[in-house]
Amino acid sequence: MIIWLASFPRSGNTFLRILLHHLYGLQTYSGFLSGDDLSWVGAGAMTGHDALPQELRRALQEGDRARLAPFHESPEIYPIKSHLAAAETAVSELPAILMVRDVHDTLVSFAWYLVNIETMHARAETLGALLRQPRRNAGLLRARVAGWLSDLGLKDRVFRAYLRQLVRYPRWSQLNSSWMDRPSGGAPFILRFEDLVARPREMVQQALASLGLDLRPVGDRFPDFAELQSIFPAFFREGKIGAGHRCFPPRLHDQLLAVHGATMQRLGYPPRRPGAS
Repeated sequence: MIIWLASFPRSGNTFLRILLHHLYGLQTYSGFLSGDDLSWVGAGAMTGHDALPQELRRALQEGDRARLAPFHESPEIYPIKSHLAAAETAVSELPAILMVRDVHDTLVSFAWYLVNIETMHARAETLGALLRQPRRNAGLLRARVAGWLSDLGLKDRVFRAYLRQLVRYPRWSQLNSSWMDRPSGGAPFILRFEDLVARPREMVQQALASLGLDLRPVGDRFPDFAELQSIFPAFFREGKIGAGHRCFPPRLHDQLLAVHGATMQRLGYPPRRPGAS
């Protein structure tokens, strides 16, 4: 069976993959606007990361349902991380888990990701290589500039600039709504990051059961946040639910509500300012 693990970046997809691997022994995959950052630092075993078979990858990209059928009908399970909106996939109707997280925490985490992790990716490439294809490498070039500014002691300003940009960008709402409203395949199982952290075994079991999978756990232990942070502190930065709220002064929070308020309410996140009555 092929399963989409869909999410906006920094919504807990990596933690879900860690749980699927450690509790159920599943290999997991990435691609489709997403990667595996733990593999990038040599810790891909945490997610059970594996390379997606080329035949399966091509069939997914091309929407070739005939070639997909043997994989989807196989007893082997292919959980594939994706940051694509449903409308951007050729086969959005496949079984899906939609991983969601409070937009405050998500955007703050993503802004720090752009400051810290994207900068690392950008520095791994030579400037000459990036400049040879400036349009294709626009994101990495911006990250390179962000890295230079951070080196000058302006990291907090770079973070706030990224956060303001992300607040105005409707992608969080568009991606989540696209999966909830996909035209075929039925509603995905919506898995809230906050519930996954509070009840990891129960929520993973519920998610799998919603897809018709009755799997027997093969393990009981998984790495806690402290272990994960020790492996890749730039990626597992803070991990506190609700911590992102403090980064939103009133005006910025009002902008957030104007763009994302309806989707927040739809997903069960209070669309009001924290502390407001």
